Amino acid sequence: MTPGTDPRPRPAPGRAEGPTFAFHHVWRIAAPTPRVFEALAAADRYAEWWPQIRSVTREGPDDGMARVRSVLPIPLTLHLHREVSDAETGHLAVRIAGDLCGWARWQVRPALGAAGALATVADYRQTVVVAQPRLRRLAPPARLLFIANHSWMMRSGERGLRRHLDC
Repeated sequence: MTPGTDPRPRPAPGRAEGPTFAFHHVWRIAAPTPRVFEALAAADRYAEWWPQIRSVTREGPDDGMARVRSVLPIPLTLHLHREVSDAETGHLAVRIAGDLCGWARWQVRPALGAAGALATVADYRQTVVVAQPRLRRLAPPARLLFIANHSWMMRSGERGLRRHLDC
């Protein structure tokens, strides 16, 4: 995947298209960009600081399985395949399969914080198709609830990363 492109989410083979969700969140972290990038690149350590990421198991150099559960009592199993990890440009990207299918990426870049202090902006974008059959049925009527659940999870992750980096 070329950094900056938005590949179309693809459901798992044999599954019909489901409801699609696109998310965009911006984290502002008062820490040096290399430290933020390193923490976000180490997805297998997310469970140490991001409460809703229950576990990430490495299944190879570029593959892993994540178990996620936020406020809603709906656990998700996600198979992640790293497509980009470029510290020089600050790009991270994964392809997602499992209960959700699509992609997620970070763009990590320096920014000025309060009083001109160095800080980091971590721009997160994700587009997924709901692939799990029960969730596909729930997604249309519960769309706003799913979006709120994701936003809460992202705010919690941002707080967790700040604590993890002591900033």
